[in-house]
Amino acid sequence: MPFCEPLAREGLSCKYFIFSLRPLPHSAVNYYERKGNLTLRIFTENNTIKIRREGIFLCLDGSKADSPSVANVLGTLSNFIKIQCKNFDIPFKMGLLSWDRELEATPSADFLSSNTISKSGRFITPLAEDMFSLLEEKAYDLIIVASDTIYDLEDWRDEISSRFNTIYERNLKDLEQKTQLQWEEEFLNTVFNFQMDKVALSFDDSLPYSFPNDFRIKIIGGKTILEKECKSRLVDVELKTCGTGKEARFTLHACNSSVEMHIENTLPEVSLIDNEFDDNQKGIFLSALEDYKRREPAHQCPLCQCKHKFSRAFVCSQQKSSTQIFATESVIFREIESKRREDARYVVFHSVNGKVCWRVAEKPVICVNSNNLVVIPDEGSVSCVKIADRAEVIPCGELHKGLFSSPDGEIYVLRLR
Repeated sequence: MPFCEPLAREGLSCKYFIFSLRPLPHSAVNYYERKGNLTLRIFTENNTIKIRREGIFLCLDGSKADSPSVANVLGTLSNFIKIQCKNFDIPFKMGLLSWDRELEATPSADFLSSNTISKSGRFITPLAEDMFSLLEEKAYDLIIVASDTIYDLEDWRDEISSRFNTIYERNLKDLEQKTQLQWEEEFLNTVFNFQMDKVALSFDDSLPYSFPNDFRIKIIGGKTILEKECKSRLVDVELKTCGTGKEARFTLHACNSSVEMHIENTLPEVSLIDNEFDDNQKGIFLSALEDYKRREPAHQCPLCQCKHKFSRAFVCSQQKSSTQIFATESVIFREIESKRREDARYVVFHSVNGKVCWRVAEKPVICVNSNNLVVIPDEGSVSCVKIADRAEVIPCGELHKGLFSSPDGEIYVLRLR
């Protein structure tokens, strides 16, 4: 059975967290609090917030490795743990009883059968005196797999417990008697039993303008909230925010715990809306828009001379030409249909200086220029955020279901889904 196969198994739950504070612009990990048997780290790396499990230090016993079955269990176990750590981006280190150096790879059979390591006993002192003292405190769990009693473990128990979060002790003889699938399940249900259920970020005075597509945005009680339901054992949130201050301070909520964080604010680059309508297309749009403003029940289509009911007023299924504007066969939706923009959720129109331009957007925050952003939270309300002098949220006007207008009357947003 491939070692990576158990990664697809779900249904695990996360109950305990440890968070890091003071995220820096490039990379930082700082432990803040431990709850229960599991520690999770939160750190930033190049404006990406990462949530990870704590590291794992695997301590193997080579004293009985001259047995082929023992050597096989040691090799498959270390490879299995290493693969889990790699897939979940977990720090991993490995050592050997009676040996004072870190193992870069699973020890070979020749090394284990040599006289380099002790065959008459199992001692953790060499690791405790050298390697363990170099580890960041509470940054790792310790997994000890020994074939029999470790003679000096109790002497170091207090010291090791203060260095590691959790100590997992497994008997090599017990593992030999189980199938590989059985002990893989055992490790997955204990050591790797963690999973985020929901992640939310709440901002007081800044606005996220760049974030993963699977996050939903809300504006509740003056706060901007990003959230997503997730069934994952690692989370990455690539985030950019704008605001009047140097930093965006926010609260991250996960697994019933919260931590205060901050990242540096930046100004969004200007997003040009440069797909310009020709005169015929512009006329159709402006004509339909006037009917929208008057809340007419239907719009007289200049293409087929028939009336189209709102909110399908911009759709003309009888005319298969590039002059159609909002139909799925239209000029706007061709790139969506061709799956180049299959995540499109909005069409933004900019009417200025006699020109009407449009742009398809997949995110619910649409940058119009460097000082104004149009925000469409998932519950449907629309706001225009001014960030030039101070952060100010101004509700946009709703012309008709699914179509909104910015306060200056130059920007219109059609919600697709």
